[in-house]
Amino acid sequence: MTFYAQVAVFSQTINPVLGLIALCTPWITGQRIVVHRAYFIGAFSAVALAYLWWWGAKSSHQWEHAWGIQFSTHWAVHLAILSAFWQLRGRWRAAAILIALAYGVLIWARRYHTLAEMLATSVALLPTLWLLWWVVVQCFGPVSSAHPQDGTHTDV
Repeated sequence: MTFYAQVAVFSQTINPVLGLIALCTPWITGQRIVVHRAYFIGAFSAVALAYLWWWGAKSSHQWEHAWGIQFSTHWAVHLAILSAFWQLRGRWRAAAILIALAYGVLIWARRYHTLAEMLATSVALLPTLWLLWWVVVQCFGPVSSAHPQDGTHTDV
């Protein structure tokens, strides 16, 4: 297998592997997050939201007709998964930023999407991800043990 083919396989496995890590992280780190269903509801809902954005963009063709760009599903799902890591706070937030930057460079270098497509996807998706996590905290309580137990914390 050529180096180019190996990079292609690697770039296609990042999101599934990150998704599995996001689901296993509460047990791996031993955080009290396991008792908070909000984390898992939020993580699954975030990925579903990314695919809902994809469906809307694909159905309406708005992105292609209005701006001449495509909605970046790779990037949207990546951001959705990283939003779950973001909820864990602390070092997880720094890791999420570094992983996002590295993945962004990879999909740009592989020419899966342009920087404009990734930026437009981010501008569209991030506010709705923030809203989603806010709703999750309001409806299901704190996402991790780092949040106050009264459920009033909204730093998502």
